Amino acid sequence: MKRLLLIAFSALFLACNNDPRAKMTSTGSFGEKFEIANDMKEINTLNLSDSSIYDIHQISGTIEKYCKGEGCWMTLKANNSFVRVDTKDKKFVLPKNIDGKKAIANGQFILEDNELSFEATGIVIE
Repeated sequence: MKRLLLIAFSALFLACNNDPRAKMTSTGSFGEKFEIANDMKEINTLNLSDSSIYDIHQISGTIEKYCKGEGCWMTLKANNSFVRVDTKDKKFVLPKNIDGKKAIANGQFILEDNELSFEATGIVIE
């Protein structure tokens, strides 16, 4: 019984250590590479109810929260404004330990089930 417990614990430990996100740097470029635009918008300057929001392709803010499981989303904050940023089709993941870092997301706003979010094809974390 002890041997079985030891094997199970070892397998669990090895599985946790094989998380590729644990080896990723917490800054850099993730997903598709992109040039940072001069007209990039910080999220606190956006009017999220304006239909022109769909013309914006880059936003920036401070990472407030992020997906600690799969690394597929984050919430950007600037002042009292928040925007959820999802990785498009989960084609890339975000690293761990990115709380409070500045991020620039490239992609587009989408409205789904009456919720506005930003679908990113690439993200730069500074």
